[in-house]
Amino acid sequence: MRYKGYTLENHYLPGSTFRIKDGRVINRKPTLKDIDYVRATPDDGGHALNCANMSEAKAWADKWPVKK
Repeated sequence: MRYKGYTLENHYLPGSTFRIKDGRVINRKPTLKDIDYVRATPDDGGHALNCANMSEAKAWADKWPVKK
């Protein structure tokens, strides 16, 4: 997701894309509670920042907009 000069990308916990039932692997789609952290990468090539959730990443982008 792009937001005010940043690319915000969810990173999920290991094993959040599947579950095991009766010895079989069943694929599943990760949910919001499976998010481990959100990486905010500035589009100008600066250093990326890891945030706890999407609202924290958006607040960071609002506070420190990327200069064009």
